[in-house]
Amino acid sequence: MRSDYRPGDFKLVQAGKAAPLVVAEEDFKVVQLAANDLVADIERVTGEKSALRRSVSGLGGDVVLVGTLDHSAVAALRHGNEAG
Repeated sequence: MRSDYRPGDFKLVQAGKAAPLVVAEEDFKVVQLAANDLVADIERVTGEKSALRRSVSGLGGDVVLVGTLDHSAVAALRHGNEAG
């Protein structure tokens, strides 16, 4: 972990705001649990809570996509398509 940013770095938390997590509702239960655990971990480490979303609709900036490739809507989301 560094305190300075370099070009291409992903800013999980910036200016007191955590990037939202997006997880497809139809993905495996273990993926849902992992996403909830990640939200809790981010808050424990940074003091900022990420929003857990089911859609990328209305989001801009840095977003964390959580899911199983080729199983859920995350595969479409990573290509910029709204799923579900």
